[in-house]
Amino acid sequence: MSKTFTFTINGDSQSIISNARQIASEKGISMQGDHLQGHLSGQGIHADYTVENSRLTLNVSSKPLIVPWSMVESMIAQFIDNQDVSGSA
Repeated sequence: MSKTFTFTINGDSQSIISNARQIASEKGISMQGDHLQGHLSGQGIHADYTVENSRLTLNVSSKPLIVPWSMVESMIAQFIDNQDVSGSA
């Protein structure tokens, strides 16, 4: 089962993605792509992201079964340092 999360980002998307890439790396997650689109994977999580205007959309295609979606959402919010998020199935 996959789930899509949409974040409103404030500021420069290039800086936000660069910061997210650094945090992800520290947590053993690889991020590939640029400030407009890419992919991340690690620790059982696989996702694609796109940035358009002030919106970051992340489609999580897989996660560990024992990890609740709320934890995935919280972890992603930490990566972009932004709590304005909405998730949809």
